[in-house]
Amino acid sequence: MCYQNAASSGAKLIAALRHGILLLMFPPLLIFAGIIGLAYNRRDTFAEYTEADISANPDAPAKENHEVEIPLYD
Repeated sequence: MCYQNAASSGAKLIAALRHGILLLMFPPLLIFAGIIGLAYNRRDTFAEYTEADISANPDAPAKENHEVEIPLYD
């Protein structure tokens, strides 16, 4: 039914629908590209490197200790 209404309308309305579809397509594509870009940039954030990896590749980030000590008794 929507297709028949759009097809029976004038050329200006058909062109406006096409432009509207293209315009509404860009925000999700930009959001998707941003998420992929962030994932690519932060791909090594939680990587754990062994000593052999560090000696083989000195440009690799140093292994950091992210452990937190919580004292249970004073």
